[in-house]
Parts: sequence; structure tokens; C-alpha cells
Amino acid sequence: QLAASGLSGLSFYPVHKRHIVALRWEQWDPAAEAPPEYPASGEPEDFVWERPHDPELAAQLGLIWEVRLQPHAVVRRVQEGEHSWEVAIFVEEASWDGTDLFQAEGVGYRFASERAKQWLDAMVPAWVSFTPVGDGQRVNPALF
Repeated sequence: QLAASGLSGLSFYPVHKRHIVALRWEQWDPAAEAPPEYPASGEPEDFVWERPHDPELAAQLGLIWEVRLQPHAVVRRVQEGEHSWEVAIFVEEASWDGTDLFQAEGVGYRFASERAKQWLDAMVPAWVSFTPVGDGQRVNPALF
């Protein structure tokens, strides 16, 4: 559905399923304050790494695709406090080429046009959330 959405900025790459584990996290209560179990190490990545690869489950999954986004805008940082982390990030509107889903150099955020936001809100509302980003004058693409 995403590939057929008509949204620009998407590149799809097949995923090599090197470490697929049985973990029924989708059955956990999303409203709970904590998961029903923790790895012995307490590290979140060990939900996966402490479990063995399950080749049968990997085969059942079929093809899995990675969506990669490219930079299509430049951001500007404005210091808002005395600490290094107290910074506002603005999309330089003139640098954005109108791509629906994109990244910007120097930040790990993913950005969405209003059109992409509406599509994602309609198709996968439980899996995305958005925070408006500004260009210093008005709200511009949404950050997800």
C-alpha cells in the first residue's frame, strides 16, 4: 500500500533476515507502564539478541522491505537555552523540494509533507505520531 500510495521520497530495499526471533510483543498491553517481561540484562536490544534465530519463522514472514529516505531539505538550529540540548530545529523552507517523506542533513528525524501525514494518519494511525516543525514563520512539514 505504501509503494502504491504515490508518496514521493521512498526507496525500498529487501531485508536480509539474519536474526528473526519469536517474541509476541504485539500482544502486550500498549497502555501498560512497562512490558510484561524484561531481558536479564535490562537492555531493550536483548529482547531480540537473547533469543535464538528462528529460521522457520523467518521463512513464514516472506519478504520484508526496508524503506529508506534521503535528505531533501536543510535544517537550522536555534539555541533556546544555556544547555546544548536546548535547541529548536527548523526546516529551511526554501531548501525543501516538496518530497513527501524525507530526511534532512545532520538530524535523525524523518519528515512528512501534509499529504504524507494525512495518508499515514489514515492508513496506520496507531503506528505514527507527528510533531509540527517550523521554518521560523509558520508550521511546515510534519516530523514523525
